[in-house]
Amino acid sequence: MYFAHLSFIHQRSLYLLACLLLCISAFSIHSKQRVVILSDISGPQKEPDDMESMVRLLLYSNELDIEGLIATSSCWRASDPIQPEIITTIVNAYGKVRENLLKHTPGYPETQQLLNLVKTGNGNSMTAVGNGKSSAGSKCIIDAADSDDSRPLWCCVWGGAATLAQALFDIKNTRTSSELETFVKKLRVYDLSGQDDAGAWICHTFPDIFYIRSRFQWRAFSNRIDGIWGDSRGADEKLVLPAWFKENVIENHGQLGALYPPAKYLYEGDTPTFLNLIDNGLTDPEHVEYGGWGGRFLAQKQQQVRTGSENSSVKETQYDPYQMFTDAKDFWTYNDTEYDNIYCALFRWRTDCQNDFAARMDWCTAAYADANHPPIAVVNNDSSRNCIYYSAQPGSLFTLNASGSSDPDTDSLLYNWWIYPEAGTYKGSVHINDSLSNVASVKIPSDADGYTFHVILTLTDNGTPPLHAYRRVILTCNKPTSTVPYIPHRSELPTLKSSKHEKRYFSINGRTLTSAPSGAGIIIQSRKNKQSEIVPLIYLSRVNSFRLR
Repeated sequence: MYFAHLSFIHQRSLYLLACLLLCISAFSIHSKQRVVILSDISGPQKEPDDMESMVRLLLYSNELDIEGLIATSSCWRASDPIQPEIITTIVNAYGKVRENLLKHTPGYPETQQLLNLVKTGNGNSMTAVGNGKSSAGSKCIIDAADSDDSRPLWCCVWGGAATLAQALFDIKNTRTSSELETFVKKLRVYDLSGQDDAGAWICHTFPDIFYIRSRFQWRAFSNRIDGIWGDSRGADEKLVLPAWFKENVIENHGQLGALYPPAKYLYEGDTPTFLNLIDNGLTDPEHVEYGGWGGRFLAQKQQQVRTGSENSSVKETQYDPYQMFTDAKDFWTYNDTEYDNIYCALFRWRTDCQNDFAARMDWCTAAYADANHPPIAVVNNDSSRNCIYYSAQPGSLFTLNASGSSDPDTDSLLYNWWIYPEAGTYKGSVHINDSLSNVASVKIPSDADGYTFHVILTLTDNGTPPLHAYRRVILTCNKPTSTVPYIPHRSELPTLKSSKHEKRYFSINGRTLTSAPSGAGIIIQSRKNKQSEIVPLIYLSRVNSFRLR
């Protein structure tokens, strides 16, 4: 940081500017993710899981900015008509309970606003993509991505990706290469299993696109199918059985719950596509390797991530090579059972996720006093839901304080601080003192220089059902280096005459401080006597900057 020559009045201006920036930052903290849904939705007898996921999505519509509800096709429904009317029916049912939902939390969109977003997309596979094949759904994606909004646009693909492919095909053939690059950079894709060949075409044609394919991990969200997918089972299976949905969703929960199909299998396989977009303090959607309710993925794209549909009609080799983010493994222990696979990265959150769903279903009919609401997790006075980043020195003790946390229903709170080793880079053992208290200390290993730790706070209330809030603290360990400037105490600093300012360096106790790259202070000149002094700064290695001491 360079020395700045500032008058005292400028100090106050800087202070006011800093306050303004903090306000702007606080506003952006709760920025919602923009979402377009592409669903091969059909009736409950054919493929109930899309209807189920749509019901849950609308319960979280206050947490997202939904910009498209597009009915599409897939390898499973290649010869079936596209059915946007089913989405319309579910949205109208949402409209019947919206007023009661608003008693519990603000932000639920108007019913008509959502109805206006229901569109019809393209048919199945790349055979439905090309000149003259634009659809209302592909145009909806283009309009959303072109809007004057700096936030990325998430495309959650519950069926085939042909509608997204058509949007990209149209942009590729009607805009300059620079405009195409800008458009592609705006997109984020979470493709559930690869249910047509369009995803491979997209990633081959636009290799820089942000594209996740959950090849098999999504199976951990679904109910067991007899005789297959046995390795995807784990955690509390009662929460994905028909009896649980009957009690907590379908019966006595208003018109929206009544539309939830009472299917035996495939409970909401598509739901993970939007769960990591819900701002619950647990993750950052831009970091697929962090993990959360919607699963966890490898930090680097992988070559030729084939369809997980196991449908022989999906032929992707013609589009080799291509790359996608895909499923990552976790290691997790539940009731003395150890899991080491891609599925536990998702079902480890099942209890928390299902309890939250059940509570929101209660909001459809219950008064505020008769329902539970999530607690609010505050760590080191940070009340946002953002990931918190700190630097820590190897061998040190790093304290985290969640005593500012609260519960809107005045429920009692349980604290659990734990390390998520797969999300960080340090693979050794890390101990947390007082991990079940509101104030905990992380003992940083002495050999952790250059590594990161992800510390998760799970905050749980004692309501019915118990609800959770999270904070993720990411510690980056760095040993002090010679590039970090010596910071003297204010009493050590001499008063410097303005004639010295132009030299832009100062000798303090035999140490020379230069303005770049290791400056240690801001020069403040007194308007009264024209003399100046250095106001010392403390170096913050994480953000490569300083703050006033």
